[in-house]
Amino acid sequence: MHAFLSLIWDESDAKADRAAQHLWRIVLKDSPEQSPSLKMPGCILVDYGTQGDRQPMLALQKRDGAIQGAILGHLFERSDGEGPCPRITNVAPAMCSKITDSDGEVLIRSFWGSYIAIIKTGRRWSVITDPTSSIPCFYMDHAGVTIVFSHLEKCPFVQHLGLSINYEFIAALLIYDKISNGETGLNEVRELCGGSRLERTEHGLHVSLLWDPREIASQWFDPPPEAAATLLRQVTQSTVLSQAGAFDNLTVNLSGGLDSSIVLSCLAENGYAGHLSAVHHIVESGDPSELHYARIAAAATGCSLTEMHFPPGKHLPDIESHPLSVRPWRQFLSTMPLNGYVMPKNGSRRAVFTGQGGDHLFHVAQTTHGFTDYICHHGPAAGALKELMYASRLSGHSIWSVGRNALGEILPHPHDSEMVRTLRNNRTPLNEALHARISPEDCLPVWAVRRRGLPPGKFDQVSALQHMFMIRETIDRPVLRDFVHPLISQPLIELCLRLPVYRLCHGGISRGLAREAFRGRIPDLIRTRMTKGETTRFVIAGIKADLPAISNALMQGLLVAKGLIPPEAIEDVTSSDHLQTARLVRRLRMAYTIEAWLRSWQSALNTQGTPY
Repeated sequence: MHAFLSLIWDESDAKADRAAQHLWRIVLKDSPEQSPSLKMPGCILVDYGTQGDRQPMLALQKRDGAIQGAILGHLFERSDGEGPCPRITNVAPAMCSKITDSDGEVLIRSFWGSYIAIIKTGRRWSVITDPTSSIPCFYMDHAGVTIVFSHLEKCPFVQHLGLSINYEFIAALLIYDKISNGETGLNEVRELCGGSRLERTEHGLHVSLLWDPREIASQWFDPPPEAAATLLRQVTQSTVLSQAGAFDNLTVNLSGGLDSSIVLSCLAENGYAGHLSAVHHIVESGDPSELHYARIAAAATGCSLTEMHFPPGKHLPDIESHPLSVRPWRQFLSTMPLNGYVMPKNGSRRAVFTGQGGDHLFHVAQTTHGFTDYICHHGPAAGALKELMYASRLSGHSIWSVGRNALGEILPHPHDSEMVRTLRNNRTPLNEALHARISPEDCLPVWAVRRRGLPPGKFDQVSALQHMFMIRETIDRPVLRDFVHPLISQPLIELCLRLPVYRLCHGGISRGLAREAFRGRIPDLIRTRMTKGETTRFVIAGIKADLPAISNALMQGLLVAKGLIPPEAIEDVTSSDHLQTARLVRRLRMAYTIEAWLRSWQSALNTQGTPY
């Protein structure tokens, strides 16, 4: 896990300088274990994630010896091959100049990785996040000092800086729990979203977007299916192997589905030098078992498979146990068993790899938009009839219905993104009243709301990236310190954005191009299966077992007291008849998580002393 804290201020401002030095003394007092730090005039950067032989932060040092900032995390060069990309372990002065002269934009254009960059240009400081937002980045101003951090639990002094709860944000979370619009659950703290730059000058703070997926998607690239499949396989292998090189012990979270099997294959078949194993979670419920597929995938690679059983029952954490964080922690009620993941020993660099992100990038779809997008790109060309048939197969609609839908989409009219439509339709008794005051457009980044010339299918894929990026882990859990989603990487994202959706759904098959790309690399039983595993019955059974505790906590809680959830809605949804739908179960789980977060903060704010 990469975690950091940075203090940035104007060293010529005596008041700000005193405040920065005061905060730094508090940081040193709160952190008895010495973490690597870098001190520059007007900036201090602390790396809380370096341990063992993990690479420390990369200093940006010019030829004259002046340090102009640093990069924390993993940074790779771009590469056209299918092997691992070269990892940056040292920033030469020439590269430093390119980075600082571009205010960091060259990082987005010419490199990729999981990183945070802090750069000085003249009297301006810039903070840059990688496009996938893999390292959380939050910031606030205090007494002339800009405090930038990834994990609140790593810098507890922030809790004492006069914070207050952002109840409008909390209300919006009851509609959609993956909000990414720069706000957080605290009024004084904001988030720097992926692919963005925060600039601090004498005029204040300014945020700009450096990476817009709509721009990438508009550079459409439509090679023949065979060439597209080869390229997709090469880029997937390259990104997985590149990230694997940072670790010498990997465990693949193997569901038995297509995406995790692809990740395992990329590692096992392409020379990963470390120790490789796999783990499969077996939920003991009425949900169809995926164990058979996981065993096949593991056997095909010769990889050992650990089978971890997880019985149903009560797994509800105490309502008072939510850690202090800048927003409610989505994994607070996670049912993932952690006992099978052990901490690294003897300096071993261990990580868990998943197949998360594959659904979004390889494009799980059952829509008619493939034909619509083809017509937008090519018009009624020779291949239109074939794509019409493919879209009919994919969507299950007649060719006449597909044609009518395409005509309606091609004619000029507003097209709400998939994410906006999802938020508008995400209504339950718990949040029905809030829809009148919360606009879906205000919960999403601009690129997930405004189409800007993209065809409808591609725009829906772009907007769904928002959901994918929020998969990340935002709390420092020692057991899951390095939980990596290698498919969620800039090169693979950009390739899948440039490839048309009808190409990604090659042959009218959901994730069809990925299936073709890994023909002969993963077992056909997995490569061709159309069903997906789920744990809906398991989760519903757990919720029902915990229902009295959930109902009591919500009825007596802050969400009701603040008027965000009507008490009668809680009585309604906690009746057994309602708890058969996955949507309502998710909303109820999220409401409990939010309630727990509110109680933790109310307790902290009521008991803390005078702000620093």
